[in-house]
Amino acid sequence: MTDDRQAWNYGELTRRIAGVAGGLRARGLLPGDRVLLCLENCGEFVELMFGCWAAGLCAVPANARLHPREVEYIAGNSRARLLIATPGLAEALAPLAGTVDTVDAVISTGTAEYDALVTNGENLRPETGNPTDHAWLFYTSGTTGRPKGVVYTHRGAYLNALGEVIEMGLGYPSVYLWNLPMFHCNGWCFTWAVTAVAGRHV
Repeated sequence: MTDDRQAWNYGELTRRIAGVAGGLRARGLLPGDRVLLCLENCGEFVELMFGCWAAGLCAVPANARLHPREVEYIAGNSRARLLIATPGLAEALAPLAGTVDTVDAVISTGTAEYDALVTNGENLRPETGNPTDHAWLFYTSGTTGRPKGVVYTHRGAYLNALGEVIEMGLGYPSVYLWNLPMFHCNGWCFTWAVTAVAGRHV
């Protein structure tokens, strides 16, 4: 996986995912808790998605182009415990830790606090939850009212990934150039499918 700042192979990505999972659990998050992700396309999006799952948490991706008041609604409605955002967005969303009852903190990627999160759990054993546990909580755009939450289970994500692999003919040599927002229906779920075949995210 590469972006304009860094590159990871799958061994490195696996270690970072374990670190994220351990860091989230060290912050007191428990299986079933929600983590709101407000990120532009980046490698951290992928490691946070799988890190949440390894910790038994539910990831809640929010459209990174929403107004902070709209993100505030999603944070409250989803009962997110933690909000993680890219640097510019984290600054604008920082007040949510004081205005949304459930949100304990807002963390920015690219900071020492985020780096500490990633390096905190190398020895964490992944949670082995139920296939019907909530893996993702997506929110609709809200064009006809308030955004509405849509749940994806672990089993649903697994089956979706396999379906995309078969439909698109994905394999180890596949290279996927991200121009679709990862927060939009999980990039039509290519974050799962490309990873399932150890393809390359760009």
